[in-house]
Amino acid sequence: MKSKFNNLIIILGLIIALSIFISSCKKEWLEAKPKQDLVVPETPSDLLALLDNDVSNIEYPTLGELASDDYYVDDDYFSVLPNRDQNIYTWSNAKDFYAGQGDVDWQVAYNRIFNMNLVLEKVSQQNRSSELTNQIKGSALFFRGMSFFGLASTFSKPYNAETASHDLGVVLRLVSNINIPAKRASLKETFNRVLQDLQEAIELLPSQAQYKTRPTKSAALALLSRVYLYMGDFENALKYSTDCLKSHSLLNDFNALSVFDPSNYRFTFDKYDQEVILFARAQYETLLPEPFGLGSVSSDLYNSYEMGDLRKSIFFFELNGRLVYVGGFGDMGVFFFQWFLQ
Repeated sequence: MKSKFNNLIIILGLIIALSIFISSCKKEWLEAKPKQDLVVPETPSDLLALLDNDVSNIEYPTLGELASDDYYVDDDYFSVLPNRDQNIYTWSNAKDFYAGQGDVDWQVAYNRIFNMNLVLEKVSQQNRSSELTNQIKGSALFFRGMSFFGLASTFSKPYNAETASHDLGVVLRLVSNINIPAKRASLKETFNRVLQDLQEAIELLPSQAQYKTRPTKSAALALLSRVYLYMGDFENALKYSTDCLKSHSLLNDFNALSVFDPSNYRFTFDKYDQEVILFARAQYETLLPEPFGLGSVSSDLYNSYEMGDLRKSIFFFELNGRLVYVGGFGDMGVFFFQWFLQ
């Protein structure tokens, strides 16, 4: 009995000591984030830094290009491809299409959309609007709209105005709270959201940006034109492309350009070239017909360029018996297959 009483005294003593310790902790200690990367962005400069994160400009969808007939892979190369790449190349109906690898096109897009929703929520809480907060909001709307468009054009049926209300679009996540359930919208609802985001972005974005990785009014106009073209609305596609060219119409003189040089991996264009309105790149894939890839450019695509067309010698190059594409915008030693606005 005495032993049980002593144990009870010890337990009560530990509880009292722990209570005193907890009550003495400073509030800032308890509120401190255990890791710096858990700090939630709050200020305009924080939000701009989040927008400048790589995820805003990289790994845009490539599935559509990988499944296209613009290139081919020889049998010897095909036999060593991962199952996922073989499934994409052959349009397989395999149940496990991605062979357990998941899909980067889907995952990165929704990671980017999460960031943009967080930015939009935080910028709306700022005490007053300014050129910077307008740029931040416009940029977030632009990247969200571009992400939804990339998802819809990859994972949904082609847009048809007569069936869009019934065809499935993609999941429209418009808040950063991941605990709020979401379901797939119709294709019409999806494209209405894309159009709304981009049209609002046009009103907020600056005419010029400090870096090519930041969207501008011209970039939003160009992307809006592209979306309308995809939807088959040619009148609006022409309207917004014309508006874009009024503000950005710089072109390279192909007569002054040299072609790809395999000796030092020099590519034709710089990723911040004067023609580029916004720099963004797609997910790198070894299937693609580029110098470090396995694919070869389709002769049908190559021969669609007429003799004397300078693009034929500037965009393509014969390397080790393969016809490869070298017209991308990249750095020395690195090839970027672009999803860009030009």
